Amino acid sequence: MSQLLPLFNVGFLLLFHHTHSTNLQILLDVKTSFIQDPQNVLRNWSDKNPSYCNWTGVTCAGKFSQVVGLNFSGASLIGSISPSISLLRNLIHLDLSSNHLSGPIPSNISTLTSLSTLFMFSNKLFGHILVEIGSLYSLQVLRIGDNRFTSSIPSSIGDLQNLVVLGL
Repeated sequence: MSQLLPLFNVGFLLLFHHTHSTNLQILLDVKTSFIQDPQNVLRNWSDKNPSYCNWTGVTCAGKFSQVVGLNFSGASLIGSISPSISLLRNLIHLDLSSNHLSGPIPSNISTLTSLSTLFMFSNKLFGHILVEIGSLYSLQVLRIGDNRFTSSIPSSIGDLQNLVVLGL
C-alpha cells in the first residue's frame, strides 16, 4: 500500500499540471478575442504569470484550481466572445455585461452545463438568440438584453426549469 501512495501522488501532480496548463491556455485564448482593453483589466493575464486564479476577473475553486467564474462587468472590453470560453467546463458564473462586445454568442456555449448565471447584457452582440441556450439546465439567471439580436425568443428558453431571472 505504501508503494502505491507515491504513484497516486505522481498521478495527482500530472493531472493537476495538465488541468492547470489547459486552463491557462484556454484563458489566454479567451483574452485574444478582446482586441482593446482600455481599463487594462487584463494586464496580469500572461503566460509569464501562470497563476491564473489570481488574474483579474477569474474565480477558481477546488484542488485542481478549476475556473468557476469570469467577471468582466463594466470593464469596457472591445472585441468578441471567444468560442474557447466553452472549454471552461466548470464555469458557473459568466459576466460579460456592460462592455463593447460585438458578434454572435458562440453556439458552443451550450456545453457549459454547470453555468448558473449568464450576464451578457449591454453589449453590441448581434445575430440570433441561440436555441442552444435552452440546454443550459443549471441556469438560474439569464440576462442578455440591450444588444442587437434580430431573432425571436427561442421556445427552448422555456426548458430552463431552474431559471428565476430572465432579462431579454
